[in-house]
This record gives sequence, structure tokens and C-alpha cells, in this order.
Amino acid sequence: MRANSRILSLGGLAAGLLVLAGANAGAQEFVPAGKSLPERPGLPMAYVGGERLPIVAFDGHSPVVVVNGARKTRRDVPVSIVPGASFGDGFVAIKEAEATGEQMTYDIYGSKSTRSFTAFDATLTADRDMDDVYLLLLVFPDLGGVYDSAPKVAIVGTGVGRLEAPRGKKVSADFPPMNSKERLYWTALVFSGPSAVRSTRGNGVLDTLFDAVDHVGLGRVIAERSSGGHPPMVYRHFPLKFGDDLKGRLAGQTVNLRIRVSPDGTFDYLDTTGGVDPALAAEAAAQLRQWLFIPRIKDGAADEGTIVLPVKF
Repeated sequence: MRANSRILSLGGLAAGLLVLAGANAGAQEFVPAGKSLPERPGLPMAYVGGERLPIVAFDGHSPVVVVNGARKTRRDVPVSIVPGASFGDGFVAIKEAEATGEQMTYDIYGSKSTRSFTAFDATLTADRDMDDVYLLLLVFPDLGGVYDSAPKVAIVGTGVGRLEAPRGKKVSADFPPMNSKERLYWTALVFSGPSAVRSTRGNGVLDTLFDAVDHVGLGRVIAERSSGGHPPMVYRHFPLKFGDDLKGRLAGQTVNLRIRVSPDGTFDYLDTTGGVDPALAAEAAAQLRQWLFIPRIKDGAADEGTIVLPVKF
């Protein structure tokens, strides 16, 4: 990454950088997620009038939402991203992507001010025509496995408009300066309307963000159960998927999996003393490591526990 300096003389206010939900975040490089989790597409939301509304487009850097059946542009409103249900159709290649450190000095009627930021430039090419396309740039710090609080996230939205396959379209956007001393993640996500679209950037960084938020939420739930006793419960789950051979051999059966849960709410092991099929136990255990659990609470303290999970074939 190189640092550039520009001076821009303006007779009025300059267009500001939209930084939401964590203005101090920055990033040094694109970093893939450190663990493998099932993909969860993002669903961008805007906080408007006391409620969260799905974003369907961006007008410049401002989100567009639907209010009473009409599309409305909402400026200077908080934006967040939550797990969505499914990806939209199609694929977008992000090519010639470059993040460049920039410093711009504004001379407004003789009063100078300097702003540092990162300029992101890329060419987007879709495999089919897409409308209401926009780019979200996410920047957030790595929590390093310490989930005391949710990561501060900077989200920058930039409207792209219509992509016509197979023509590429150049896109430019600004986001916070990459000058933090922390280890940070950043990525570019593509959306068409309210739906995330798969792209060459992948979903690994967003999966890492959702994983951190899940762990923080789990910690809060455990802290709320600070007295008495509570049985263990599932907190985060993903669909269990098994091979055709296993599904064929166990067709019509219901197998009860005895899941041992650690005090920190993670999967410990499967209790196979009841004679669980070894292949089933192996496949299930590999996937259950991605789940999170509210541990058993005994006398106000987290303890080991067992959850019985029926699986129907």
C-alpha cells in the first residue's frame, strides 16, 4: 500500500466519508478467516425511525430503504450487518482491486484541514445482469479470542447501480485509514438489492465477524445465569449434513446424539457409550465443533453438561 497526498480547494463543504458503527476502526490488509464455518450471507440494515430496515440499494454513500412501499434514501443513519437467509443469484468477479492510503488537504475559504483515509478501487464484472448493486467495505479489529465486547465495525456503503454482463464496471470508495496497530480484518462485499452476491472476495471475513459477535452474545447469556441452576441449551447451530452412504444405511431411523458441552459453551465430545454408528459419530462431531451452547449452570457457575439431540434420517 502506498501513501498519496492530494490538495483539493473547495468553495463549500466536501462530501464526507460515511463511517458507521465504529469510527476508529482501520485495516492493514485483507485477512481470510482463521477457522472454517458454514457461510452466512450478510443482510445490511439501516436504523431508521427507531427500527431496523433492510437496505435495498445505496444512493452514493447513503442507504436506500423501503418505507410504506416507497424507496427512501436515508442520510447519516447507522448501518449494521446481520446474518441473512441465503445468497442471491449470480457471481461478481472483483478484479484490479487496490487499497491506497490517501491524505487530502481541504482549503475552504483559506481554512485548511487534512483528512486521512483509504481509497478502494476495483472493477466489478457480473456473470448476469444485476440491478441495485452496491459495495460494502467492512473493517474491524481481531478480538484475538477474547470476547469481552463486540468488535467495533466500520461500514462504508457505495452505490454501483446496474451491472451488465459481461462488461466490467469501475468502482471507487473511501473507508477509514489503515493506520491501526491492531490486527484487523477488511473485506469488500457485493449486494444486489437486499441480497448478498457471491464474489471473488469470498465470505470468510464476514464469517469471522459473525463468529465473534456470536461468542460475545454467548458470554452475555452465560453472565446473566449467575445464580441457581440451568440445563445446557443450544445457542448457535448449523444444519447437520451427512453423506449419502450414511443416510442410506440409517434411513427411517432416529439417532439420539449425546453431546458433551464444555463450561465455555463449546462442543467437547460425543458420548458414544450407547453404540452410535462410528461414521455418524465422526461426521457429527466434525460439524458440532462449529456449534455454540449455553453450558449447564450449577450453583451459579458454568459446568460440563450433556444435551441429547435427536437426528432423523
